[in-house]
Amino acid sequence: IKYFHIGKQPLLLIAAFIALHPLLHPYVPPVLTTFSILTYVVIIILSFCVQSPGNERILVFIKFCMTCGAFFDFVRTGSLAAGGALAGILFISCCLSPTRNKITALFLLTVAVSMIQNVKSEYRVTIQMQKNWYMTTGEKISLITDLLVDRYFGEGKLTKKTSQETEAAEEGDTLDELTAGFLSGLGRVGDDSLEVILDMTPSKVPFWNGETYMQLLYLFIPRIIWPDKPVFTFWHDFGIAYGFLSTDDQTTSVGLSYLGEGYMNYGYPGMYTVALLFGVLVAFIERISFFYLRGNYIFCFMVFMLPILPFANAAQAILSSCVITCGVMYVLRRYFLRLGILEAYSK
Repeated sequence: IKYFHIGKQPLLLIAAFIALHPLLHPYVPPVLTTFSILTYVVIIILSFCVQSPGNERILVFIKFCMTCGAFFDFVRTGSLAAGGALAGILFISCCLSPTRNKITALFLLTVAVSMIQNVKSEYRVTIQMQKNWYMTTGEKISLITDLLVDRYFGEGKLTKKTSQETEAAEEGDTLDELTAGFLSGLGRVGDDSLEVILDMTPSKVPFWNGETYMQLLYLFIPRIIWPDKPVFTFWHDFGIAYGFLSTDDQTTSVGLSYLGEGYMNYGYPGMYTVALLFGVLVAFIERISFFYLRGNYIFCFMVFMLPILPFANAAQAILSSCVITCGVMYVLRRYFLRLGILEAYSK
């Protein structure tokens, strides 16, 4: 496995970009939002794929900025997407090049995301109320703290506890209550959409007959060219149809796997066809990661594989992420070619 070897100045530029991006991203024009986020993710991946002897403190600072950026993105939006992306990058890095620090960081991040997952809905609803639009960052952090304390150490007045947590609380077993709460959040971090789809389709929800794939016909037409381009609300419709969301929830989207999407449209033939096509896509992306810089660079592999690794991704999300990733990487290819490759490290 090959790593980039970069000096102090490029590393400082990476650190500045990662530190400033969460502050400047809200001011990025909407048409460039996706590219801004993806560029940020690519630079984060790059920071995991460099060797810079003597500059270890800068690398630690970069990791600290990543964690702070993911947290403040949640504070600002109520979304754990940034934390999930960081966990995914850490997971891939641990698989390819495991170290004690990476494994520890992945464990702590998983625990944090799982615990916050249980209060995310209440937090998001609160900050989206019109009277709370102008809450300061400090007030939002205080709200998160109050919700977490109420959920795990309080009576559940601000948040709704599971039956297992309530039973443990009634028995006075604090440890079991905390464990039940953590496992509940961990379960929500995972994806059980395929199980639910197999159980409810077509007995309770009829087959969708290709409806979810219709947007693929005009997926890559920019809205600036087609202002009246239909809005894709499938993830919300899916959440309502399969009971993940209440009928009065008009904003939340629910992810589902590409295998579940194949089955909900065309049954088992659709699911197995999608599985075969996905295998072809994985093989194609893996070859692209090699030819991009003509070598087995861990950076290329992580970047190109990232869009297809999340299990709870439907076809539209996978294809759009792959195309945008290839576009961003094409723009940045000249820069990566200029990076000095001084040594190929094997693990």
